[in-house]
Amino acid sequence: MVDGAELKKVIKEISTPNELQKIVQRLQVMTYNNRSDEEVLELVIAAINKCELIGNNISLINLISLKIVHLQHFKENLVTISKLAKRIHDLSKEIDFEDGLALYYSHKWYIEKFRGNTAEAKSAIKKSNSIMNNSKKHDEFIYYICNYTYAMEQWFEKRELKSASVFQKCAEYFLQKGLYHGLTMSLGALIIIYQETQNTEKALNLIKTILVNRSLLSKIPVKIKSVIHYFIGLGHKLNFNLAEAEKNIIEANAVLKSMYNKSIYAQYYFNSFSRLAEIKALRGDLEGGVKQIKEMESLLEEENISNRLDDYTKSEIIHTFNLVKFYVQSRLHSFNEDNIQPLKAEILNNVNKRSSNAILISEFILNGNLSNEELLKLEKINNASVKRIRHIIKYLQIRNKSDNLENSDLIDRKIDTLSNYFTNRLTFIEKAFSDLLIAQELYSAKRYTEIYPILKKYEKHLHRIEVLEMRVFMEAFIQVGAFKSGDPLGPALQYMAIKKCKQYGFSRLENKLLEYLDIQGNDTLRLMI
Repeated sequence: MVDGAELKKVIKEISTPNELQKIVQRLQVMTYNNRSDEEVLELVIAAINKCELIGNNISLINLISLKIVHLQHFKENLVTISKLAKRIHDLSKEIDFEDGLALYYSHKWYIEKFRGNTAEAKSAIKKSNSIMNNSKKHDEFIYYICNYTYAMEQWFEKRELKSASVFQKCAEYFLQKGLYHGLTMSLGALIIIYQETQNTEKALNLIKTILVNRSLLSKIPVKIKSVIHYFIGLGHKLNFNLAEAEKNIIEANAVLKSMYNKSIYAQYYFNSFSRLAEIKALRGDLEGGVKQIKEMESLLEEENISNRLDDYTKSEIIHTFNLVKFYVQSRLHSFNEDNIQPLKAEILNNVNKRSSNAILISEFILNGNLSNEELLKLEKINNASVKRIRHIIKYLQIRNKSDNLENSDLIDRKIDTLSNYFTNRLTFIEKAFSDLLIAQELYSAKRYTEIYPILKKYEKHLHRIEVLEMRVFMEAFIQVGAFKSGDPLGPALQYMAIKKCKQYGFSRLENKLLEYLDIQGNDTLRLMI
């Protein structure tokens, strides 16, 4: 970064609008790479004062926007930034500067989101986008900032796939201009989109592009680099490459730990504990998962989390944490359904308003002992996360109606519900999850010979299932299917799967497999003894 005293001197000596515009461009880069930096904020304020003297309103609008960027991450500044945004609005109206109005509504989106006013935020960002679309000539910087903000709203609220092309263009612009915060956020969004749309190759190539570009990495501030590692870890986690996910998120956590109470990236630090708890639990380290949960609970008690995060982000963090907490607790020997009723109610209350990990929300629905009324409410929810697991909801609704149907009809309906839902948007793990549910239904009906044809496609890809409990379950069912298809080692290998459950503390899965052995019959038990 340019020495502050030197640049302050340059600002003091500015005498023309052209000279001022060059400084504005430099301050845009410095601000977006060093948000909430007091030295940079002082330079922005000095430039605003100079701009007031020279009388260049377009530069003044851009500089006021930069001041907002420095202040907007603190709740105590909401009144101040609202007034600054209003000035952008008034100046833009005065000089008929359409891009300035679009910028105002983009800031208003953030302000209303911070306050928890979702409807007002959505209305503001729609106005911003409408103005940008109807404007014939754009301020390039404002154009990309506004488009990036609109794409964020569309993706995280609606899972709008068209957002990917916007993020791609924004990433190219931010890279060209050295705007590394915007570049990182755009790449992070793209990683998530590519994973959720099963474009794994693009996601992994994007990750490799970031990691191999040492010249790029050397220019990026350490705190932004830590967020890159967080997003890379999140990308791997979404594709259930859990070892790589854990490595990158641990690296992000280590860097952010020393600065989270002063950094705008606090949300990634808070979220890293939920992600690590989830990863450890999914890999079979329940004790490690519990440890991360306790650390997260201590953080949530800090006043800092309320002051540093907008209501929307905070509730997203807590919803993710609650799903992880349910998953871990439901796997423990001490699990008591009565004790998790408040947690269950909180998850159900927020699932409509927040995004949810597909596997975690599926596990919650399967193990939460939900009533038919609760399942019906879930089925009617229209957000992207719930749509993704609607087949699991319908499957449970059919299962709960078993008293009204002949058993064979019931099982066929459940299998059809699970198998007919497969789309290109389901990940490898999500498809495996549904196939395991189908296998369970076939097992319960003693239709063993139908199991192996469904699961054999996973036999040579078990290494891709890093969710340990799922892999053990998959191995057990493949072995049952193989045994019934002529493999004499099936029962012995089933017994090994049960031993693995004991080893890793998967008591619920162990009981389930033992229950299935009872269903399978004495011929298998004799072979196992």
